Amino acid sequence: MNKFIPISLINLTPLQSDESVNSEIHIDDLEIINNIQESIGKGGRRNIIDILKFLIPNLLKQKILNISNPEIHLRISRDGRNVGRKVKQVMITFAILNNKNNLYYPENHHTIILYPGIEKYEILQVALEQLIIELRTLKEKGLKDHQGREWKIELYFSSD
Repeated sequence: MNKFIPISLINLTPLQSDESVNSEIHIDDLEIINNIQESIGKGGRRNIIDILKFLIPNLLKQKILNISNPEIHLRISRDGRNVGRKVKQVMITFAILNNKNNLYYPENHHTIILYPGIEKYEILQVALEQLIIELRTLKEKGLKDHQGREWKIELYFSSD
């Protein structure tokens, strides 16, 4: 997927301002912590439509999706984590709910947005701007895959 779906940068620099430090650590690898600290003010994102078009052929092969019932159920979720003592990270992912038997495996959760920072409305508003447009398009127009098949998209949202 990395080869076919590029990661775009999101500039969050003017919005990052959190002085609070949460002492609960989720990741303690020094290399990861340093890498994250250098990335403060920047986020990464992938186009959810491109990811879906990439995944559909394999999901059809595995009989998770059905051409006679062209409907995809997507769950969009977000979570915040601590990396070290000073850096927080927010991740927005999606999972295809049609894949009920494998829903809880990490490889079936696809990251669409990742940024170091906090779950603050003003930051989320900027980070999610393009995703909101993509989700609106999917909900209103559906998705046309690379074979020209049209898929209806149902959206579900969750958070912790």
